[in-house]
Amino acid sequence: MAKANGKEYLYYKATTVAIKWEYQGMNCDAFATFNLDLEGKAQSIIMKGISPNIDFQDLNIIRIK
Repeated sequence: MAKANGKEYLYYKATTVAIKWEYQGMNCDAFATFNLDLEGKAQSIIMKGISPNIDFQDLNIIRIK
């Protein structure tokens, strides 16, 4: 089974990074945008595929307290 860990995280702009995944069997590199609270702590992440072939719309990554 292939791992889907991020291999590289590259600053893109504002609160967004580009993620290059370790697994390259699919073209699934993505932009991850962090939503921050008033103290600057990440509360959630929205992901969008760099390639139009990948759809991350069903991912809902949120901070659990």
